Amino acid sequence: MENANVTSKRNLNFKKGLQQIKHDLIDFPLYIISSPFKGYGDIKFEGEGKTWVATVILLIFGFVQIIKEVYSGYLFNSNKPEDINILMIFATSVLPILLLTIANWSITTLMDGTGSMKDIYMVFTYSLYLPIIFNIIQVVLSNVMSLDESAFVYFFAGFSIVAYCLYAFIGLVTVHEFGFLKSVMAVILTIAAILIILFITVLLISLMGEVFIFIRTIISEIILHLS
Repeated sequence: MENANVTSKRNLNFKKGLQQIKHDLIDFPLYIISSPFKGYGDIKFEGEGKTWVATVILLIFGFVQIIKEVYSGYLFNSNKPEDINILMIFATSVLPILLLTIANWSITTLMDGTGSMKDIYMVFTYSLYLPIIFNIIQVVLSNVMSLDESAFVYFFAGFSIVAYCLYAFIGLVTVHEFGFLKSVMAVILTIAAILIILFITVLLISLMGEVFIFIRTIISEIILHLS
């Protein structure tokens, strides 16, 4: 009898766990799609949204981009299989979101934005949910449609970008509690911050390359003198 109660309790906990995962991975992201202001408000004020879910969405987006580049119909895919770099596709899909998060946090902190880095990260990642769906639809359509029907394929490609920008903007307005004009200014400054970060990164990489060459030259000279 006791074993039956323990088993029943475990099954109940298992079902609750599955329901919670379904809520976190499916129900709440879809709720954001249907009611973005309320959904992002719940992230900010009600503690909804999970960092691990945001990370899973980001990783899924990266994998979907790989699928898009590799498995899109040949009529709509100009990539050569031998030239496709899966790691590069994944990196160029994921890293810009992380860069956006850092840049927006650095700017909005100076503008008295109330959103934390966690809030900003979840805004940029949860906003990927609809583009993921659209990109999957685009891949499917590209394999079954002809060039005469290409408008449908390109519609989903374009609308996924528009949808992401719209949802991300709404999310930033909500979590930072900015007005429209201040939000636009924050977006402009975020783009400027990204350019500065990229410039500094390229500069550091270049300097590190020069230092490496200098050290290698010194080592080579020492070896030549000792030999």
